[in-house]
Amino acid sequence: MKLAYTYDRRQPLYHGTKREFEKPKLNGIGILWLTPDPKAAEIYAGIRNTTGSGFLWDIRLKPSAKIVDLSDLTSPIIREFYKMVSDIRRSTFGPIDEKDWPKFADFGLLEGYGWAVRFLKSKRVHGATCADTAASVHGHDSVALFNLNAIDSLEKKALTGLQV
Repeated sequence: MKLAYTYDRRQPLYHGTKREFEKPKLNGIGILWLTPDPKAAEIYAGIRNTTGSGFLWDIRLKPSAKIVDLSDLTSPIIREFYKMVSDIRRSTFGPIDEKDWPKFADFGLLEGYGWAVRFLKSKRVHGATCADTAASVHGHDSVALFNLNAIDSLEKKALTGLQV
């Protein structure tokens, strides 16, 4: 089965948080949000301009991590997922046209439908890339990691807003 990868596996991913903890963990939906953009992660950590403090995790995934591109309809897993989402929407808003799928395959889809993460995990996927549509960091892709065993290494760094 072919899985689509949208980032260089040697590239670090980052998780920004305002809270200090020993190790990253999945949120209540079952996702650890990561980004290849350290500046976006700093925003999530509470660093805005010159104020705030937080923590930045530098996370490397294992080469064997199975990460799918949520917008890639050539992936059999994502094709099946698309059909499920489209069928659900059909009764209220009408089906999702394939050309419009990339607009739906974003942060909000995974955060808004708890079954979505369970479905992807059932396909033995460790995570998915998708557009991050949070207003404060709009304009980049994020990785929704569903399985912490896909992490190869991690390192925590304390941040303050006075960094240059």
